[in-house]
Amino acid sequence: MPLASQFRVPAVYRSAFLLFAMLFLSASAHAQPGGTISPAALARTPQQWILAAAAPEIPMIRLEHPPMRYHMFYQGEKGVELRDEIESRDGMVARLIALNGQPLTPEKDAAERARLQHLLDTPSDFYNHHRHDQQGKDLAVELLQQFPQAMIFTYAADQTPASNDASSQVVIDFKPNPGWKSMTTKGEALQGLAGRVWIDTQSAHMVRMHAVFINDVNMGWGLLAKIYRGGSLDLEQTDAGPRWMFSHLDEHINVRALLVKNLSVNLKLQSGEYHPIEPMSFQDAIHVLLNAPLPTHCPCN
Repeated sequence: MPLASQFRVPAVYRSAFLLFAMLFLSASAHAQPGGTISPAALARTPQQWILAAAAPEIPMIRLEHPPMRYHMFYQGEKGVELRDEIESRDGMVARLIALNGQPLTPEKDAAERARLQHLLDTPSDFYNHHRHDQQGKDLAVELLQQFPQAMIFTYAADQTPASNDASSQVVIDFKPNPGWKSMTTKGEALQGLAGRVWIDTQSAHMVRMHAVFINDVNMGWGLLAKIYRGGSLDLEQTDAGPRWMFSHLDEHINVRALLVKNLSVNLKLQSGEYHPIEPMSFQDAIHVLLNAPLPTHCPCN
């Protein structure tokens, strides 16, 4: 995800949560209460469902599936940004196309074009940026692989699907496993999480997750970073045709970095308008973005 540059120390951990948890979100306001577990779902234990759902996420994190182009809304400290994003062979490439619900001014568009041209002229800057991206992906895979052992899983009493579609889903609650201890500093982040996961029973893909930090999490005895209890991650994933895609994030986390700086992260992301594309280099992706006309109005809903 193109978030790692926002704040360097905790971003590696935060981007990992976004990547390994790009799978999940909390219950939809349209859902009706109730629901029961189907006999087919009971053929697996909760942990077996988690293992089945986790397996296809690793290729997705590493962008090993067919590449996609899509729009991404970012709502954070800078307002609401709309970006046109392409998954190139070398990493994600994005162009800002609207800001705060309005098309870019000629001045802002010129600045964005100059930024992308700089990447074409200085490829080392692009590769350096995406080296940090790769670190986040590697960490996401590590956390995802530890997740089934780090938690205790139970079928939720409320089996209401996460959305009002007709898909069959199984709902699983999770909390930290007190008998598990991470062998790595990175894995310590899992010891403070609890929440709920929705899994599509036909595809075994994770549809949504709501996760809350129920304990303070100290990484490296708190010397590297500390995530405070009460933070939350609400995420959603959707079937975008050729593959499943992260589609929604609502994140609220308070972090202390290197015993020095406290950071409050409040971020909302939403993706849409998915289109499969042919594999291409990051240079070709930039040319495609630069040749695309800007929208005359912002499709911000």
